[in-house]
Amino acid sequence: MVSGPQVEDTKVSEAIQIMNTHNRASWQVRDIMRLFTYENNRLASAQRAYSPALHPANYYHVNDAFEFPSSVNQLNVFIGQR
Repeated sequence: MVSGPQVEDTKVSEAIQIMNTHNRASWQVRDIMRLFTYENNRLASAQRAYSPALHPANYYHVNDAFEFPSSVNQLNVFIGQR
């Protein structure tokens, strides 16, 4: 049985494939992010999904998937650099 980081790596890999082939609404990105165990994976997926997001102005919905305010801040800095 596969567990721990291997399962998380599979989730991240599949999410990246989905986000690379389909544009998503911010609420869909948020829901995908909630599947991840680790905050750093949530942040990386949110950053990757920002450019192809359907409505970047609504990307604040993604913040609800984070556990730590520092992750929200890091995402905001990332968005500000775009």
